[in-house]
Amino acid sequence: TFKYLDAVIPFIELGDLVYSEDIKIDAPALLAINVGARTGILGQPIPVVDTDEWENRLKGLQIEILDENGKVLASGNGSGLLGNPLNVVLWIKDSLQAEGKELKKGDLLSLGSMTSFVPVKSNSTIRARYIDLEPNKTVEIFVKFGSH
Repeated sequence: TFKYLDAVIPFIELGDLVYSEDIKIDAPALLAINVGARTGILGQPIPVVDTDEWENRLKGLQIEILDENGKVLASGNGSGLLGNPLNVVLWIKDSLQAEGKELKKGDLLSLGSMTSFVPVKSNSTIRARYIDLEPNKTVEIFVKFGSH
């Protein structure tokens, strides 16, 4: 699986459901808006190595989404992505191959959210904290939202 990866990039997905709150979203509507994914914030790439230690690190990875005061708004872990984020990489590769396509060097893969959706407010900051992604180091990225 690691032959399809050269780095893990911390990421905050900025969703946008597009529809007004009073509209019930079904599966076709969700697919039509790319599952609500609009854009995101990329952190610094962390090179990966094909080892059991890295595989276990990804599976056990923990993430917390915090507000500007350090309050945890949501949390999750790597095993929430098909048991291991590497399984999602294989699923993406296999799905592309079934369509006659291949992963190419430099492709960015978004594997899915490890936390629940967190609505944001104007003039706020959201921080994603990746625990155990790097040994003895917590990796954080953040985004500040201005007023409308």
